[in-house]
Amino acid sequence: MNLYYKSKTITPVTPDELNNYDTGGTLKLRDGELATSPDDPAVYVISNSVKRAFDSAETFENLGYKWENIIEIENKILDLHDTGELITSNK
Repeated sequence: MNLYYKSKTITPVTPDELNNYDTGGTLKLRDGELATSPDDPAVYVISNSVKRAFDSAETFENLGYKWENIIEIENKILDLHDTGELITSNK
């Protein structure tokens, strides 16, 4: 919620009222997000809803990514994404 909807406010409602709404699917990270978690030192980029780790800090930087763009999220959110191939660089 804080990542994509921080400008929204939560309106308290009764459980009965809440039951009138359809439940949406699981909210995953958007493609292009850089993410890590306190429980996992890897940095991932989300691509086609799949998390892909970088093989090194050098690869991360050689591909033009910026450290300040990494978000730290709970591991359970990262676990919503399948794990894809490792990202490597030939530079």
